[in-house]
Amino acid sequence: MLSERISNSGHWRFDIQSATLDWSVEIFRIHGLTNKSILPYFENTVDVLREKDRAKFRSSFHNAIYQQHPFHLKIQLT
Repeated sequence: MLSERISNSGHWRFDIQSATLDWSVEIFRIHGLTNKSILPYFENTVDVLREKDRAKFRSSFHNAIYQQHPFHLKIQLT
């Protein structure tokens, strides 16, 4: 997406039924990866977060899935 490229941001989606992640092209680009160089597993997603944000992200993600609580976090990638 042009807006992601301009803002140097990206997005990912989690499919709860298949438990799979889909990273946008920009997430790969931000980390200097090609979309075939790494599979976007949950732990790979957590690994690109600042260490101090990881527990907060995991907790929010867990609550979103198991308690259906939406979340919005502003966190930085490493």
